[in-house]
Amino acid sequence: MIPFPPKSNQGQITKPVTFTTKKIIIPTIMAAVPPPGAPPLPAPATPTSDDELAEEGLATPIPIFSRNETVAPSWTTIATPNGNIKGEALIQATHDAVRASYDEVVDYCCEYEKDIGGPIISPPSTKELVVKIAEPKDWIISLAGWKGMMPSQEIPRYFLFERQPSTKFVGAEIFGNGVTFPLRNHRIHVPTSFMVQGYDVTQSYTKVSSRWQRINKTDLSYNQIIKVINRIKQTCKVTDSDIAKLQLCLLSRQRELPAWATEQDVIQFLDYLNALMFGVEASGLNAALITSLMTLDLIEDGELNYLTAFTANSDGGVYPYATFGNNRGTYNAREQLLHAGAAAEPPSSMRQLRNNPALSPVGIKEAIIIAFWLKHHGMENAIFHESEVLTDMVADCPPDVQQEQRDRLATHGIELIQCAIKDLLFFHFSPNHFRDFRIRKFQPQA
Repeated sequence: MIPFPPKSNQGQITKPVTFTTKKIIIPTIMAAVPPPGAPPLPAPATPTSDDELAEEGLATPIPIFSRNETVAPSWTTIATPNGNIKGEALIQATHDAVRASYDEVVDYCCEYEKDIGGPIISPPSTKELVVKIAEPKDWIISLAGWKGMMPSQEIPRYFLFERQPSTKFVGAEIFGNGVTFPLRNHRIHVPTSFMVQGYDVTQSYTKVSSRWQRINKTDLSYNQIIKVINRIKQTCKVTDSDIAKLQLCLLSRQRELPAWATEQDVIQFLDYLNALMFGVEASGLNAALITSLMTLDLIEDGELNYLTAFTANSDGGVYPYATFGNNRGTYNAREQLLHAGAAAEPPSSMRQLRNNPALSPVGIKEAIIIAFWLKHHGMENAIFHESEVLTDMVADCPPDVQQEQRDRLATHGIELIQCAIKDLLFFHFSPNHFRDFRIRKFQPQA
């Protein structure tokens, strides 16, 4: 954050809460509306490109992607007084936050600490190639071990498998829940005839010679997952929001479980879903570690439900990796967005993907979910009003000071976004002792 002290409490920038509430998201502004008589913030009502300012505020409900229709710029951008922050920048910020956290945590796994007689952070057990998730940071440390076939910008291998670069986990145990989930062919499976609330979750149907035939499919599709979610809602008398809250609690086992969460089969199934979203999907595209959190957060807050997240239409859900149909090359096209802004001739851009969504449904949907989540938590308002306050602070200063402030504000919006993304990641995946040790690592400077 730009180190200019506020003139008064009016418009004062408040610091993020330090891990005492459900989540810490975005530095906000006191008195977030302009004073009476002030002109409205500039924002064209009908932007036609990523460079034009989108209308400030949250589109409701979340946009549903279709690869046969062009995508509106406002779906994938965040408006700021200095121009839109484009979809590729949002994906880049998310990707970079995961990679930076991974690099830091792995460094501590490799650093021997004499006072405690071992590494500052212990890596998860991988006995017989079965990864045991026992602490929240294990999701980050194990990131590259779940799945092969990753694009070049993603973490290439599990750091303890340096001498066997193609080795992957063959199974996963999640917080000792009594089930080992097999990993085969880059997919995670449930045990055969795995039951949740009396329902066999493996049952599926395929068409053979124009006739539907029942099969047992243990690597659950998102369609199968929705059926199980509906079963849980029916038998446990709960909502999508209740289930998402439980799923986030189970992700770290550091939040108190809801009172209704007493059924072991429900907990085991949601552990499987977490292993899919935060293990397998995040191993393929590392940004999934964040976009999965954003998806569940939106479901918990009532802005989204599991049906829309996973199976909104024939192209899948708004969750970026629940994408159906022919997706050959979609990861590579999305991968070309990374570092595109720094390239003289970028290989791809969000504008190209918006105009031809079939190039990368995954990339489009990542930008949509990130932008929607940020708007849901007031990011556009925060950027506009902080910029207004900070500009006003130097209104009577010499021209060179005002120019310096304008130069700083050019990157102010993306810095706030980066802080919000890092806070979300840090809150859910940092162990308590490491959180206390590194508490200021991800805090924006006042």
